Amino acid sequence: MKRIFPKAVAILVILSIYGLGTLAQEESRGQLWFCWEATVNPAQLDEFMDLQLDIRKSHLQEAGLSYPISAWTDGLFTYYFFYPVDSYNDKDDVYNELGKAIELQGNDWLNRMFSTLYNHTTWFIRWDPELSFLPENPRRKSDEGVYCVWDMFYIDSGKEQEVRKLQKRFVTALKEKGYDDSVDTYIGELGMDGYFYMGVIFGKSPADLWAQNEVMWELLGEEGSQLFNEMRKYTKKRDFKQFWYMKELSYEPEK
Repeated sequence: MKRIFPKAVAILVILSIYGLGTLAQEESRGQLWFCWEATVNPAQLDEFMDLQLDIRKSHLQEAGLSYPISAWTDGLFTYYFFYPVDSYNDKDDVYNELGKAIELQGNDWLNRMFSTLYNHTTWFIRWDPELSFLPENPRRKSDEGVYCVWDMFYIDSGKEQEVRKLQKRFVTALKEKGYDDSVDTYIGELGMDGYFYMGVIFGKSPADLWAQNEVMWELLGEEGSQLFNEMRKYTKKRDFKQFWYMKELSYEPEK
């Protein structure tokens, strides 16, 4: 893997741990995503995959599941299933629609599926268009982004506005430099470990993404280094995740 430190993806996303009450006030900002995260027992991975594929082939369409599913894995036996929703209350609607498919599949399916897991959880993230960069002439099509990286910054309490200002400057710099790839910013709730900023970039492959990451930092030059160093002043912890798209576990409802 190419360098992620000291410069990684970007000065990235806001994942502010305000709680759902405060997040609900932000619902007009951009697309909200509900995620089911599942860590699979490696010894039962084949069974997990078979069960997931089986219900997709047989009963999701028949049950009328109206929510697309974008499926990803970190390559370490954890799988992430993202559903685009309009509000936090839609989580119940997703469960109700999935429940119809599971009923058609047979209740034993659910018990067998959960038996393959070490643990599972749910959370929300929201794309923030104000803090994201979308080039006018992108170098790749959106469906070519089959590998992605999350660069996560846990921010000192009370410094979220300073970081928002830095990210806006970062977006402006990308635009002025004529950068030709997207840098996405999200806001949501993943846990209770303090203010959490995350940025997401995509590539056609790991090699493609890291080569493009080098292009971005070379293009930004000294200005990018300065912005990154300012960001570090507000960062108490940093984390990194990588994901591969799982087309076979994703789903598109019939139109």
